[in-house]
Amino acid sequence: MSDPLFFQKGNEDIENIKARVSSLECELAEAYQQWEALEKLRDIVTF
Repeated sequence: MSDPLFFQKGNEDIENIKARVSSLECELAEAYQQWEALEKLRDIVTF
């Protein structure tokens, strides 16, 4: 989306891409939360 040509696409394409980016950001946040939970479990089990 940093490419100026990106915004020359149609509105529907832009909205679909923005929705996908938002979805991926949520998935990434969830993955980091799971990672942190696993690290806490690891710390509990290894001590």
